[in-house]
Amino acid sequence: MNGMPETLIVGGRRYEILERLGSGDRIRLRAVERQAGPQGRQRTIHVLPRSRDTQQHLRVLERLANSRNANVPFLISSQVQGDSVYIVSEWMAGQSLADYLREVRNGRTERPSVFNACRLIRGQAHGLCQLHSSWDVHHGDIKPENLILSPGGTSLATIDFGSAWLGQRTSSRGTGDGASGVYSPPELLDASCTPDFRADQFSLSVVWYELMTLTIPYDGAGGRAGVGSMRKVFAEKLAPPSRTASQTGVPRGLMRLIDKTVCRGLALDPAGRFPSPRDWLNALDDIHHEFRRRRRLGGINRVVTNWLEKIVGYFSNRGDKDTTTR
Repeated sequence: MNGMPETLIVGGRRYEILERLGSGDRIRLRAVERQAGPQGRQRTIHVLPRSRDTQQHLRVLERLANSRNANVPFLISSQVQGDSVYIVSEWMAGQSLADYLREVRNGRTERPSVFNACRLIRGQAHGLCQLHSSWDVHHGDIKPENLILSPGGTSLATIDFGSAWLGQRTSSRGTGDGASGVYSPPELLDASCTPDFRADQFSLSVVWYELMTLTIPYDGAGGRAGVGSMRKVFAEKLAPPSRTASQTGVPRGLMRLIDKTVCRGLALDPAGRFPSPRDWLNALDDIHHEFRRRRRLGGINRVVTNWLEKIVGYFSNRGDKDTTTR
């Protein structure tokens, strides 16, 4: 398998290699630990060069191991062997969001509803904000390739913390760390300011926009729209998702709220985004609660509501006619 052995022993545990997923100096392997249960357990093994960046990666994963956050893989063990560092973590079952979006675009999978897109992003945002607020961890490379859609399609999990950083290291980050083109905020692409949790807010907002519209904001430029002189060109070119999203069953007032929340998260200047994790989550929760309230009006409640609206409208029109007659 491209020079990799069929089995690896890390931390005293034996892993059978099933598939090589990464390349270059950041190899990622899918493996199985047969001794972990009757059917064994799948694991992810990262093979990274021994470096300062890898040490930072490991420190992040060690901190995440204490968080018990269901949105991130659990660290199992690590070991230094020669010039490489082997890091074993829990395998996150499901499909990458990038593969899912490709299937949607190719017509092999149904397009996600606005409700499902909002539900997935809300759950992911809560997980990210827990990392930011409780553990001072910033992912720094949120994109569809690093998000795993659960087998039931009900939640997202975050993988690949190779570009993540701890809050106290923010000022020492190198230019372009974790920069993934259109999904990266402008401040990570050109180091124009010191990044904070709002960097992940921007990236996840790009993913949210793409889930609803199947396009990238700012005419496909994403975060690149805010780099250098490009910001003046694209400042007024953010089309709200309602222009191209499939809005079946979504009331106009609710869609306006979604537009407002998405576009604020996509502000090219970090100062224009939600200033704190709590503010961001409150906005996402408001959308979620409004969806739930609308759903409770379904069935007989909606019939009664429509009937009452017709009655009110009838008498309102009757009053107008009487006034005209007089």
